[in-house]
Amino acid sequence: RFLRVAVFVRPSLPATRPATQRQTEPKHSQPIQRPETMPLVVITGGLGCGKSTVLETLRDLGLRTADADTIVHALYRRGESTWRMMVARWGGGILDSQQEIKRQAVADIVFQNPTERLWLEGITHPKVRERILTLEQQEPSPLYVAIPLYDEAGWELPAARIVCVWCTPSLQRQRLRQRGWDDQE
Repeated sequence: RFLRVAVFVRPSLPATRPATQRQTEPKHSQPIQRPETMPLVVITGGLGCGKSTVLETLRDLGLRTADADTIVHALYRRGESTWRMMVARWGGGILDSQQEIKRQAVADIVFQNPTERLWLEGITHPKVRERILTLEQQEPSPLYVAIPLYDEAGWELPAARIVCVWCTPSLQRQRLRQRGWDDQE
């Protein structure tokens, strides 16, 4: 399997500022100070482009990995606060016979209505971000995290590097068909 990977490097944040700036700026405007031993590397790309394949390869090499989609799926578990908010907003029609969230039902709602998509992102993205930052701090080694559509969704994480995964449109369609998507989706 062949993947083309383009790496976009974002400049590092300054570790310190001149004393004159530190005295006049409010505390919240100071940059996040990050030890060089714990970089966060974001792996992003469109649906079906190979983020999971890259993450699996990194995991096989013994590197620490996390997947934003997996974190979201955990938030959707029955009884979680996100689950309760979703059911309160959209009703029992989004639940299967085991009272678990039917992701296709949610996709049907949020992809047809931008207001609903923004609402869902508003309750899930902060929790996913918090979980990623918690995972990052657990060990002094890099954390490679897959986040679909990182730029498009407006994510802001203190990433040392952003890796964008790309594949040909035909391979992307093939992968999405294997997941049960049709060409209209």
